[in-house]
Amino acid sequence: MRSSDLRTVGMIMSHNGQPTVFGTGAAALGHPALAVAWLANKLREFAIPLRAGDIVISGALAATIPAQRGDIFVLEMHGQPPISLRFV
Repeated sequence: MRSSDLRTVGMIMSHNGQPTVFGTGAAALGHPALAVAWLANKLREFAIPLRAGDIVISGALAATIPAQRGDIFVLEMHGQPPISLRFV
């Protein structure tokens, strides 16, 4: 992923076997790195630094879906193995 253009990295979220949500990195303020830079600058205004080892998420690439007991979600992102989640 280091050589990928993060603006164009796509994702598909399936809900109970049906592709439901689609998104790209550009959904995070135009580029995920811009979203992280915005966060770092905003935190600095409050004297809160980002430190080595901090986990930073750039933001949502698509709309959220309400989950209910028994729902199964599968996230597929270009170049990454799928991630599955089941709500019990």
